[in-house]
Amino acid sequence: MLGNSRVKKPAVFLLDLVYMVFLTVGVSLFAYGFNYGDHRLFILLSAAVGFALYHNTVGRVVIFFSEAIVRLIRAVIHYVLVVPLRFLFRVIRRCGMWLIHHTVWVLLRIIGDMKRSAYTERTRKKLKKLIRI
Repeated sequence: MLGNSRVKKPAVFLLDLVYMVFLTVGVSLFAYGFNYGDHRLFILLSAAVGFALYHNTVGRVVIFFSEAIVRLIRAVIHYVLVVPLRFLFRVIRRCGMWLIHHTVWVLLRIIGDMKRSAYTERTRKKLKKLIRI
């Protein structure tokens, strides 16, 4: 019935089951109102034929529109939530990387300056010792 449809079989079964429940309620109300609750064979046969027609014609249209609605909802969610959140995540990541990059370079400069300062201090002390001798 569905061809290449992406609707899963349980969803189709559930849709058919809901239709059958509505059909049963409708037939029972019809029988109660017009036949004083008497169920006749032609009523049940017409209900079965109605379900077969629904299943092969209108059921396909309902499933087609259901899939279209699901695709529309997914697209709206994608463009309303996913795209802005992805953009926000990229901005936060770039700011974080910039902050980490500059913090690391500042720390490396401070450590390098400390090493150079310590190295120059040691060299100056050694030169003083050499000059005294």
